[in-house]
Amino acid sequence: MTAQPDPIKVAVADAHPVVGLGIEAIVNDDDRLELAASETAIDENTAPRLRRADVVLADTATLDQDPVDTVAALQSQPAEPKVLFFGDRLQPARVLRAVRAGAAGALGKTATAGQIADAIVGAARGAAVLTPALRTRFARAGRPGPNLSAREQRALELAADGHTAREIGARMHVAESTAKAHLSTAYRKLGARNRAGAIRAAAEHGLLDDPAPPPPRAR
Repeated sequence: MTAQPDPIKVAVADAHPVVGLGIEAIVNDDDRLELAASETAIDENTAPRLRRADVVLADTATLDQDPVDTVAALQSQPAEPKVLFFGDRLQPARVLRAVRAGAAGALGKTATAGQIADAIVGAARGAAVLTPALRTRFARAGRPGPNLSAREQRALELAADGHTAREIGARMHVAESTAKAHLSTAYRKLGARNRAGAIRAAAEHGLLDDPAPPPPRAR
């Protein structure tokens, strides 16, 4: 008789308890999976428990920090869990950076129970888990383009979100002058003269999500 493989240990990190309970039910109903932990945040207190899993399914809404920092926090020990992001508003540029940092990928909250379970199994086996839209964006980002450093990329993302140089510095824990230097270097690499031009160019290269259209003017 062939021995059955050990179940894959899964940890869930979701800020919404109801969603978390739904994911737990999916895990508990699949013989291939075993629930190892369930948390509503990823921080220094919960990370040790989450690291006990083979795969961490992390809701993007749970993450107050950069996804690259999340991957680093969860994979800082010898037994590195696979990190799979899960959300209803996936930002392709952020997912791309997380995958480059070691994440297994991401799937949307429209996924079925079977798709979620299969994605967890795939991540545990080392497969890349990406939605069709993310695969298209990743192919676009794979074209030759400017090579921004992690700091330049993060500063540009914050600028695209509308933050001032002072606010960017505070969020990145650097001086305002350093934040301005990161932005200036990013502008130069992108061949842009200002913030708006840099954001457009970065989106064209797949380094940022496409800028949202302006709201309609009131009549």
